[in-house]
Amino acid sequence: DLNQPRRADAYEHDETTKDHIWLTAGGDVWPYASRGTRDGVDFDHTVPFDPDGPPGQTGTHNAAPLRRRHHRWKTHGDYTYTRDPDNKDGGGGHVWTTPHGLTVRVDHTGTHRTDAQ
Repeated sequence: DLNQPRRADAYEHDETTKDHIWLTAGGDVWPYASRGTRDGVDFDHTVPFDPDGPPGQTGTHNAAPLRRRHHRWKTHGDYTYTRDPDNKDGGGGHVWTTPHGLTVRVDHTGTHRTDAQ
């Protein structure tokens, strides 16, 4: 049931949770990415996983699919993203900020500039 959030106490996402995240996000959430298939996709913690943090950090509430290259750019390239406030457990979009301060919103309809143009 895609309306039921899933949580786990482990760092890794189980396959059922990955399926849920993929279906609700609609594919890779990197700006301007083609949605494509799940091949080569990592399931990124939107809020970084803290091994000493509370239980239930891993799940549909805190994850997004990113292709490996996009995941590395996000992790090592000073890109940040948050869930859109209207995001309903993965399906409402993500707001990205580039290293230069530009912002875009990625949702099931594509990528949209949100900063002053």
